Amino acid sequence: MGDIINFKRGKKKFPNDYTIIDIYKYYKTDNNNPVSHNVFKKVLYDFHSDIFNRLIYSGESIRLFSNLGTIRIKKTKKIIQFDKEGKIKRTTLSVDWLKTKTLWSNKYPNLSNIEIMQIPIEERGLVYNTNDHTNRYTFKFFWDKSTVRLPNKTFYSFDVLRIPGNRALSNALKTNDQLQYIYFE
Repeated sequence: MGDIINFKRGKKKFPNDYTIIDIYKYYKTDNNNPVSHNVFKKVLYDFHSDIFNRLIYSGESIRLFSNLGTIRIKKTKKIIQFDKEGKIKRTTLSVDWLKTKTLWSNKYPNLSNIEIMQIPIEERGLVYNTNDHTNRYTFKFFWDKSTVRLPNKTFYSFDVLRIPGNRALSNALKTNDQLQYIYFE
């Protein structure tokens, strides 16, 4: 079996305005006896881990302070659509990149990653996530902004980190198929 192709992620469209380092710097200026950066980071990660566990394993909605809305996990049914030729529309399903890269490695074992990328996508083929294990439902973290009292709230977004959020949700749904029934559409 050939090597699995590794692609790097590109730059984000809108980079984060504030990082943990920025928050820690502000915390240090506001406190007379601040804890070390490692302790601060550990407390922050433990806090976020607890929030994600409450969202994922109990299906709770977390109400944010100062009328900033709620965060919950939203369940959506994926509809598979086909084009006129009978092929799956690429916009309706997400690509399973791990299985796709494995397919390409098996299909073209003697080619390098660069050579494989020069082959048209129609010939290489793609493997799609059909979410059969959840009856074609997808799940994502959702920020409900209906109660937010903030001007221009449509310009704000909530992006969950892959680790611990999205990957933890994905792993939980794969290991415990009963979790999908505690979330709402």
